[in-house]
Amino acid sequence: MDPAPGNLLMSDSDARAWWDGCDLSKPWVIPELASFWLRHRCGLSLVKELLRRVAAGEAGEGLIGCSSWCWRFWSCYLPDARFQPLTPAPMDADKLGRWLGGLASAHHESGVVARMADTGLWVLPSDPELLQEGQKSSNLLRDLAALSRGIPGVALMIWQKALRSRPEEQQDPAEHAPTSQCWVAPLDKLSLPVVPSSPDRKLGVVLHALLLHDGLGSDRLELVTGMPGHEVDPILSRLRRADLVEYHESDEVWRVTPLGYPAIRRQLQSDGFPVDTF
Repeated sequence: MDPAPGNLLMSDSDARAWWDGCDLSKPWVIPELASFWLRHRCGLSLVKELLRRVAAGEAGEGLIGCSSWCWRFWSCYLPDARFQPLTPAPMDADKLGRWLGGLASAHHESGVVARMADTGLWVLPSDPELLQEGQKSSNLLRDLAALSRGIPGVALMIWQKALRSRPEEQQDPAEHAPTSQCWVAPLDKLSLPVVPSSPDRKLGVVLHALLLHDGLGSDRLELVTGMPGHEVDPILSRLRRADLVEYHESDEVWRVTPLGYPAIRRQLQSDGFPVDTF
């Protein structure tokens, strides 16, 4: 599949002509649908035409990758399309335990043991059958799955922030682990990003636009929010200081940070913005 055109603002006829120029006779892949549209009255044509062709069976065989936020927009915009997307199930405590344990074991042949820094309860290995008599598991992985909504990237960032090299002072020194063992702080003791208060909805509008489009450059952010640069730039600076967004030099876009995602989603939902269903 050809990459998306640089200018996404086009008429419906221009969108049809663009797709006519693409070779859809062979299997094709669109890694991220967000690259093909902008939430602007002139920025929807490419995806509208693509989904029309898919629904009509005129697009051949292809695969479209799409974030949950992007799909939320298009499923509401085209409610009668009735597409059935395939979505990986969110990670629960058991899956997180096996995944995080596998990541750590890649660097330690004997595996890695993780325990709570305050209580000494066991986090990894997460399988109770691997624990010895008297060793009790904590609920941290269950809480991590809930906080991260089962999203691997978000869970991993929170997990890394919670890791400690030693237990809290009140922990029995005799329980200290070898080098392949680490300690984990309780999630409620972590200092995670929070969305700053705002007198209006502009901050939420910027965050919502970044999630819909899987990141945007400053110029396109002005376009989809309808806000001039002298309003957008201070908001981005404030959000970056709060560790809620970061600038990606590789593709020159602003994106929501994994650590900031839980707080951002809660705030947008509280403020009445349409959120994803995952």
